[in-house]
Amino acid sequence: MRKTKLNRIIIHILTAVLLLTAFPVSVAAANQTYQTKDVTAYLYSMDSKTKLECLFNDDLSSVPYVDAADYLNQIFTVSFTESKGDDGVYSVTSKNGTMTVDPQKDTVSFDAYEEFTSRNVNSKNSAIESDYLNEAGGSYITKPSKVTLELSPYKIDLVELSGKVYFPLYTINDLFAGTYNAAEYVDGKLYFVHTMDSETDGYFDRSSLYESDNRDKSMIDYTYNELCFAVDNLYGMPSKSQIAENIRTNGLDKTLDSFSDQTKEAKELLMSDSLTDFYLGLTYLSVPFDDGGHTVFVFEPLAESEKYADTTFFHAWNELQEGNSEKAQAFQSITTEMQSGSMMAQMTVSEARDKAYSAYDKVKSWGSTARFIVHGDTGVFIFDSFTDEAVEPFKWSLDYAADNGVDNFVIDLSMNTGGNSNVLQYMAAIMTNKENHTNKNSLQTLCTLTGSKYQNEVELDLNLDGKFDEKDSEMVYDFHFAVLTTKCSFSCGNLLPVIAKDNHIPVIGKTSGGGSCMLTKFYMPGSHYYAMSGPAKFISNDGTDADLGAEPDYDLTTEDADGLTDYTTLYDIEQISAKVHEYYGEEPNNAAFASAKKDASADSSPADSDQTGFPVWAIVCTAAAAVFLLVAIVLIIKIRNRKKNRDEQNEHTSSSN
Repeated sequence: MRKTKLNRIIIHILTAVLLLTAFPVSVAAANQTYQTKDVTAYLYSMDSKTKLECLFNDDLSSVPYVDAADYLNQIFTVSFTESKGDDGVYSVTSKNGTMTVDPQKDTVSFDAYEEFTSRNVNSKNSAIESDYLNEAGGSYITKPSKVTLELSPYKIDLVELSGKVYFPLYTINDLFAGTYNAAEYVDGKLYFVHTMDSETDGYFDRSSLYESDNRDKSMIDYTYNELCFAVDNLYGMPSKSQIAENIRTNGLDKTLDSFSDQTKEAKELLMSDSLTDFYLGLTYLSVPFDDGGHTVFVFEPLAESEKYADTTFFHAWNELQEGNSEKAQAFQSITTEMQSGSMMAQMTVSEARDKAYSAYDKVKSWGSTARFIVHGDTGVFIFDSFTDEAVEPFKWSLDYAADNGVDNFVIDLSMNTGGNSNVLQYMAAIMTNKENHTNKNSLQTLCTLTGSKYQNEVELDLNLDGKFDEKDSEMVYDFHFAVLTTKCSFSCGNLLPVIAKDNHIPVIGKTSGGGSCMLTKFYMPGSHYYAMSGPAKFISNDGTDADLGAEPDYDLTTEDADGLTDYTTLYDIEQISAKVHEYYGEEPNNAAFASAKKDASADSSPADSDQTGFPVWAIVCTAAAAVFLLVAIVLIIKIRNRKKNRDEQNEHTSSSN
């Protein structure tokens, strides 16, 4: 999950009135009449477009119905066709497999859901495309399980017309959210987006969506029902979430009625005709759904606030944040609670790490991306987010270590909050290639929707020469690898230690922080979106849920006088070296440190702190949570500053009186 800046390009969309041709269609819902309309669809940029035939009805005029094959042909790189059987059931087929759609029963079925949804995804020019990685295939670890999704309990209708089958746009978006592609409907046009990419997710103007704070009844009902469908079926139910087990048993709608007073109020707000109340309802869900950072419901308003600050909705939203009403106070309390614990942990670890590492000579730093330290026989590669920008520094550090007699290569993940799984697979392949001698790597997932275990395989350009060939398999580094972890190691920062444990590579520190479900972005009508742990859950080789974290082989932390964890000792490189040698059955190489001592008192500040500038929160954009965590943190700071200003004003007024 990468790219650090919100795209600020605002493109004014020319409005055009298109002729609507009434066309009655026989559908599951009685007395419904649909109209066909050719809609301009922009394909990930304003430079590429096509026409898609969509259906509309008066009851839900802001939600187009899109033909299944037309839609899938835009988000995958393989071709889809559809055909109607004698039983009235449609088959939507590609080389990935078949999706079966019954418009009479409003059901969607997959014989091999993982294969159908994860292969040949259109990721061109997106944040999840990396030039050092190619898709190499996939296979089932267990027999694929057929799954049928029922839409009628959520009052979601499928429509057939002239040998085609149509889905409400946001329903099919949700079904394929794991592709990191979606389409939005704004001002009569469709815009296909790469959902985890700040540039291709913001190439058009959404301002019209925020011109009113009002919601009509049909949109209220459809949006709530679609949210229930997505959560009931496509939520990964991570073990760290308070509410997950209740949803697994009862579904979202009943859970909101019974889980707590806060969730009851959330449901009322989600059904409000005010868009501001609706977002407040989403905010109320954030605490019971909190899983460490992958499920965040209030991302969008803050992300869009600067861009669309003058719109009616954002005026109302800012009023809510700044006010003293009961709703405003509840909002401030919840958003503060959401991340305050994580912020404190990050700050504690960050302070201890910078203090400890200031005692060592830094070989090289790459701005805020990465830094490399060597002390004695041990090199430590430090990076806090899995972005593509970290790959070349990682390779440079490996080569430097190999050329300079380093025995132990330690990867510091103690503050790594996740990112792009492509980077993780590159690093994992390097770490395990001493045994494997291959440029292939795979990740295992358990699908919470089907119960099947699936393995996705990729091919890697390990030597970064721009070619995928046999030379990549020869990229072997004869190091003792190890990783450093804390509870702040989240998402990919958690998964790499899990992979290390599977491959007999030592983990040093505290149990990593979890985050096993693939972060997925879901779109609501009106292009409102939220992040949620998706149904693809990473597992270890023995099938253990990676959300439990990787337990350390050695815990080098200590406790201070107050019983709090002191992380400073975790970064004692001589202790790290001794434990790594012990793990690999060797005597500590004390001689290596004899000439590598440095007087820490000579320089108590972090080495080149003006260059390294490591932030507490590293922003990442595809398969990790840090971008969403950052939003919450900025929001908290904003709220606190406003509260401080109000308190100072009140104090000044009181003094004047």
